[in-house]
Amino acid sequence: METVCSFSPNTRIPFIRATMPVYLYPFLNTMSNERSYVCLRVTSLGVIGSLAKDLPNYAQHRIPIFSLPQEWLWCESWCGNATKPKAKTIDLCNNPTTKEPKLQGARRIVHEWTDLDFEARKFTAKILGDEMDNPEALASSEKSVNDGSSEDLESKAEL
Repeated sequence: METVCSFSPNTRIPFIRATMPVYLYPFLNTMSNERSYVCLRVTSLGVIGSLAKDLPNYAQHRIPIFSLPQEWLWCESWCGNATKPKAKTIDLCNNPTTKEPKLQGARRIVHEWTDLDFEARKFTAKILGDEMDNPEALASSEKSVNDGSSEDLESKAEL
């Protein structure tokens, strides 16, 4: 099934039109733990996942698909820092050009990150009844990461 649906549009489109997920539902809904049913359920979910990932490619000729403006989903990989102040959502994705660890990038990109992370750690420690190891030192060491200013070459570059 997965092979039929994943390679060629010539086989994938008839598979989608046949509403194969409807036919797979009884097998997905079976509570049997026999190996054959478990394998079928896992494979079926993979097939449905493949179909869902490819749905924009399949539907783009019939349904208009629009990209979100940068202000709705800002990402350092493809947006300049000049547009960051207007951002409604910041995607903390890995930037393939810098290979910077995510938390270090989060501290650099979102200046409030250190304070919010510190508050979350305090709250978690309070709920769990744990003591925080020198919270002032933790907060000040994380803030020092934010203090390093770097020139924003991306916002100066012409797109």
